[in-house]
Amino acid sequence: MALWVGVIGSMSSDAFSSDQTGGVFDDFLNWIGPGLDPATLNAVNFAIRKAAHFTEYAILALLTCRALRVSTQLPPRRLAKWAMGMVGVVAGMDEIRQTFSLVRTGTIGDVAIDLAGGFAAIALYIIWHRAHQPPPATRSKA
Repeated sequence: MALWVGVIGSMSSDAFSSDQTGGVFDDFLNWIGPGLDPATLNAVNFAIRKAAHFTEYAILALLTCRALRVSTQLPPRRLAKWAMGMVGVVAGMDEIRQTFSLVRTGTIGDVAIDLAGGFAAIALYIIWHRAHQPPPATRSKA
């Protein structure tokens, strides 16, 4: 989990700013569909970057749930609350850190996307957990 927080931190560095990733995405998209207009390239760059936010924090939520499940006896709903707290803290700190960059911008919108990714992953985790629970023990009538 801590390693993944480091990955998130590196992805939010200046090296992964929109200007930096845009060039890579533009080259790839122009290879797939030559002649795409700049507005389309910008829209695709934006969508990929926001999908990355969603995915990074979905993974963080799942890793947090797993770490807590292994180290505690918390029920799934409590795990979910702690995992969402972790997602919120890391997302908030990451966006605050970006406000000090000359090429990055920290936004509350990105925090919302991060929280949505965490929430979606936790919802799937709870659904999966319920589906894989052993059936409740039935008492025999003696």
